[in-house]
Amino acid sequence: MPQDIQEIFSRKIKPLNFERTTGLFGATTIGVGALMGAGIYVLIGAAAGVAGPSVILTYFITGILAFVTTLMYAELGRIIPRSGGGYTYSYKILGSIGGFTSGWFLALGSIFACGLYAIGFAEYTLSILGADVPGYVAKFVAVGVTMFLAYLNVLTPGRKKLNLQSWIIWGNVGILLLLIIFSAFHANVQNIHPLLPNGFDGTLAAISLIYISFFGYQLIANNADEIKEPEKTVPKAMKLSMLISIGINLLIAVAAVMTVPWHELVASHAPLVLVANKSFGGRGWLLISLGGIMASLGALSSTMVSQSRQIFEMGKDRFFPDFLGKLNAKTKQPKTALLIGAAFVSVILLSVDLTFIAKAANFSLLVSMLPVSLALRKIYRKNPDIKPKAKWKNLLPEVTLIINLGLLLTMGIVSLAF
Repeated sequence: MPQDIQEIFSRKIKPLNFERTTGLFGATTIGVGALMGAGIYVLIGAAAGVAGPSVILTYFITGILAFVTTLMYAELGRIIPRSGGGYTYSYKILGSIGGFTSGWFLALGSIFACGLYAIGFAEYTLSILGADVPGYVAKFVAVGVTMFLAYLNVLTPGRKKLNLQSWIIWGNVGILLLLIIFSAFHANVQNIHPLLPNGFDGTLAAISLIYISFFGYQLIANNADEIKEPEKTVPKAMKLSMLISIGINLLIAVAAVMTVPWHELVASHAPLVLVANKSFGGRGWLLISLGGIMASLGALSSTMVSQSRQIFEMGKDRFFPDFLGKLNAKTKQPKTALLIGAAFVSVILLSVDLTFIAKAANFSLLVSMLPVSLALRKIYRKNPDIKPKAKWKNLLPEVTLIINLGLLLTMGIVSLAF
């Protein structure tokens, strides 16, 4: 590593007390947990309402754009193998303004993302009960699971927590794969005609709703100080988790719109339950509701832990109050950061609706990416010897900057106003 980069690290980065207990499988699980969370369960209906059957194209385009951004993050994970993700990359390279911008919007985006996952848990839990309840009941259930998981994460050491998350996360992946396979026997090509009922503009507009479904890879970088050989493991885990996510999300989108007419998906609070009922029969709703619960719990827990690392790092660097930058002596978890983050998630859940939460999360996370692109560009410009051998990768900073600016410009007025 070039001398000037080493000097930046030695001057600005303080030693951490996290234990490196997570390997490639565990790191990939963190990413898959967030990428395969409640987004596909909750947002497929809302996205279909904007794009119609062309929501398939929406997932395909979003997956490609997100994978390019993943490659940029993977490069930074190789060069700067430290916790904090985009915040750390921006702060160490661009200074306080870049670091604060990226860190603040990452933390805010993670809070909104947790709200989305908590709502997913509530909706699918209530669907199992078969109760027709007012919307505020789902919000209170969402707040309850948020505070419960925050308390559980505070008490549980890292390795035990990851083992439990692994069962939940990969169990959800298994259920989604079963749905993809069984839905193929009930697919109806007529359901995707017309493909573009709202034009190609609708296809692109739906990206602003679902982009959050492809953002979980950055959670791996947030936990780099707990990962073995992070300079190698973090980039690999990011790419693996993203490829798994793109494949499953795209296949689920195909399964959904070919099995159930898109306007029926729009009208449902739990759209994949409709797909499961046609694919598995009368009890299909139970299996997919269980999957929705597992996905929501896995994503909520992963994002909550990652969010606390973000707040912890910013607390250590005095962007947030000092007490947020301290670890619990017994569990080595940022207890205060976890609880404060959960409290903000609860406030969001009680204040705004699902569409606003999804768009606000996407807007915040996209803004957080802009300084990260500039940070990689500065590293390449000042340290040409660490540029990747593949010349096309040298264009990643500029390409990702254009992608994320373009996505911001396509977002609706709710997101722009926020």
